[in-house]
Amino acid sequence: MERDFSSLARLAPGITPGVGGNGDSLSMNGQRGFSNGFFIDGATAEWQYYGKQSSTMVQDWIQEFQVMTNSFSAEFGTASGGILNVITRSGSNRYQARADGFFRDAKLDSAPFAGSFTNGRPNYLDEAAPFSQQRLGGFVGGPIVRDRLFFFAGAERLKKNSSTILGISDYWRAPGLETVLPSGTEDHPYLVKGDLNVNNKNRLSVRYDRSVRKDLNLSQSGSAIDTKEDRYAFGGPIRTRLSGTWGRPSRKPVSGTATTTCRIPGS
Repeated sequence: MERDFSSLARLAPGITPGVGGNGDSLSMNGQRGFSNGFFIDGATAEWQYYGKQSSTMVQDWIQEFQVMTNSFSAEFGTASGGILNVITRSGSNRYQARADGFFRDAKLDSAPFAGSFTNGRPNYLDEAAPFSQQRLGGFVGGPIVRDRLFFFAGAERLKKNSSTILGISDYWRAPGLETVLPSGTEDHPYLVKGDLNVNNKNRLSVRYDRSVRKDLNLSQSGSAIDTKEDRYAFGGPIRTRLSGTWGRPSRKPVSGTATTTCRIPGS
């Protein structure tokens, strides 16, 4: 499970990992990822081509999280599968900051079972499959003008190297050769958000987020029967989102009732 809000949705009933070339979409109520809707701070955030959210949102940046799989209000719409609705963190009258790091390496894993026994004892492979992950990040938030204007900013760096197994070898290669390929992901998301208390009944929020991601040896077909020729390197477009919401404060879960939404996407 990745440290992204969409991964948390898999804990809800009726939600499973989706099937697709990008490998991290969700299936809600048995439907494809393209049938889902994503809302971040009241603004739609779908990446329709891949059936997932358009912005990388680290879990530490999320304040409230909501999953709706049936009978959701018409105000969300544009989805027949399910809805993921999140509110990002905002600054407050108190300065807060956090720095974190998550590291994992195959050298810390035990060797896997080889699938055979010798004299009743299990045999193990010489070493675990290649894998390494380094994730560094943090955020900071606080007041610019006390009780009036606030800021929040976060950034993260992810580098993950692993391997992937092909369903079958290419027809022109000897069977069984080159069935394991190196794979990996490198992602650099960051976010800047500002909040203005216009008065006791109105609040203005503006969020800018950007992500540069690169993936190696993704599957084009998303099927277990794919060859090396189906694999490709995703060149990592710069995904940029600028969105703003004008809302009235609410004490209900997933706070804020947006009355006007503005979004300027780019890629």
